Amino acid sequence: MLDWDLEWEAAEFPVRVDSTSVVTSSGKPQKQYQVTVGDAAFAGAVAVVTARDTERMLLVRHERIRIGKTLWELPRGMADLDDPNPIATALRELHEETGIRATTGTNLGMIYPDSGFLTSEVAVVRIVIDHEGVATDNPDGEVEGHRWFTPEEIQALIKVGDMRDAISLGALAVVSANK
Repeated sequence: MLDWDLEWEAAEFPVRVDSTSVVTSSGKPQKQYQVTVGDAAFAGAVAVVTARDTERMLLVRHERIRIGKTLWELPRGMADLDDPNPIATALRELHEETGIRATTGTNLGMIYPDSGFLTSEVAVVRIVIDHEGVATDNPDGEVEGHRWFTPEEIQALIKVGDMRDAISLGALAVVSANK
């Protein structure tokens, strides 16, 4: 186990950067960095929501200012310290982003969004609702909107680059492996 030293910690957001010194396989000393996001045992959760009646999947349209693009993604977000588990995080994020309430989900496992830099894990939670229906509440305004897609339409979004974030793509792979 490596010993990590704190390099930097944000004052108002749960993110920190740590470093350690290692020797590479070629014998060269090298400093490595890791970023940890979130205060909970897991960084967050991604909700893979499917409507039972149509088998279509819910995506949200999200402006990602850091990359200067708007993408289609699966609903997701950071864990709150009072979230009892990743399913609660996914259900809360689904409601916040879309106004859609669901009561149950299945944790399919954890993914590392970037195992070369981030230490944080994100839970992949499958949520099945009876029908696409309209939202029961107003969303929080974090996303531009949401829409239901067939598997073929999602593949087309991936192909043209309108869906390319690592968390959504990783979650889709986990769901596919759990069919």
